[in-house]
Amino acid sequence: MLPHCRGYAINPPPIVLAIILILQQKTALLVQASAGDWARGVLFGAINPFAYYLVLLQAYDLLPAQQAQPLNYSYQLHREI
Repeated sequence: MLPHCRGYAINPPPIVLAIILILQQKTALLVQASAGDWARGVLFGAINPFAYYLVLLQAYDLLPAQQAQPLNYSYQLHREI
């Protein structure tokens, strides 16, 4: 991946969330959230991709290579359809 392209995948979600909060006039909720709410959000945000890859890699371990390899290459095609 090119160094100047790295931020493209992680920048849109917070920007879209900020736009939605502004349009719904709910920006005050960000200030009202407690430190525990923020910590819980960060924790779940970190667990989500970790758990996804843990399950994915375990599934690859269970599948024979002949089945896992085509699935790996066709996964993006299934998401696009």
